[in-house]
Formats: sequence, C-alpha cells, structure tokens
Amino acid sequence: MDSTLKRVLLLAIALVLIVSITACGGKQDQSANTETAKTEDQTTKDTSSAAQEGTAAAKVDTTTAKNEAPVVKGTPTTINNDSKDIVYTGDGWLYNNARSMGDVNDDVNATEANGDYAEYKFTGIGIEYITEKNADQGKVDVFIDGELQGTVDCLNETRIAQQAVFSKHGLSNGEHTIKLVKKDAQWLVLDAFIVYN
Repeated sequence: MDSTLKRVLLLAIALVLIVSITACGGKQDQSANTETAKTEDQTTKDTSSAAQEGTAAAKVDTTTAKNEAPVVKGTPTTINNDSKDIVYTGDGWLYNNARSMGDVNDDVNATEANGDYAEYKFTGIGIEYITEKNADQGKVDVFIDGELQGTVDCLNETRIAQQAVFSKHGLSNGEHTIKLVKKDAQWLVLDAFIVYN
C-alpha cells in the first residue's frame, strides 16, 4: 500500500473510533441522565407525598381548631374611667372632662408620670381596656391577676378615640384584677373598661 492510502485508512479508522467513543459516551451520559431523572422523579414523588401528608395534617389541625369551643365573651358592661372602683396610684393622675374628643362619657383619666398605675377589680370572664391612641401616647404594661399579659402601644399619628387596645377573654368566672402601668411617652389615658360576665 502506498503511504497516502495508509494515511487515509488510518484517518478513517481514527474517525470511526472517535465516533464510536462519542456514541458510547453519549449512551452512558443518556443512561446517567435517565438514572438522574428517575431519582429526581422519585424525590419529587416523595416530596409531593410528604406535602400531601402535611396538607392532610393541616386539614386535621384546621378541623380540630374548628371543632374547639369558641371563646364566650359574655354580656358587656362599660365601666367609665370615673368609677369609684378604679384605684389610681401615683402623683401624675388628672381627671379631664368635657374634652369633646369622642371619649366614653366625654372624659378620661390620664397621667404623665412613668410608673403610675390604675387598678380595677372586676367579676367576670373577660375585660377590655379602652383608651385613645395619639402621637403623645406610648406603651402600657397590662397585668391580669398580677401576671403581665403584655405591653400595648397606644402611639398613633392622629388621635382616635375609644380604642380597645387590650382584651382578655376566657377567664374563669370570678373576681379578677386588671392593672395598667405607664411605661413611656407623654401620656397614659384610661377612658373605660368593658367587663364581660
């Protein structure tokens, strides 16, 4: 064979080998891709199954929540801030009436002194703290039967009257005490309590 023919033949063999190797590698890649796809598909099924189980659990929780007895609020009675049964402690308390700002009975008790507090003993199963919200109002700690229930924030850009900033329902039917303690800002205002029994 002459050298040119040998070269063409070697080139053809090399080309066939390259095509064969590429084809085999492609099949291996396809096989690997198929395995990956199967694994991903199984993972998707597992995740989907878990999600369905979670949804079923959530449905059960929702159903359970729907079957729980609703909190009974009772009959409301408004106790105005000027009630003799509300005890105001501290030197900063003022009584302000004829305000024409939408208060219950057009009056409030208010203090500027941090630490001043108001206490009210009531018999019932729930209570709400009614106040105004305004730019000069701040935070108030609320206690029921000596336990801190939380801190309410009475701050608002503009004045809005008769706001129920705290409510507690589901108390045992009996005597309880609510206590409001001024934390900060210029004023703590007490407009009324609403007692549920």
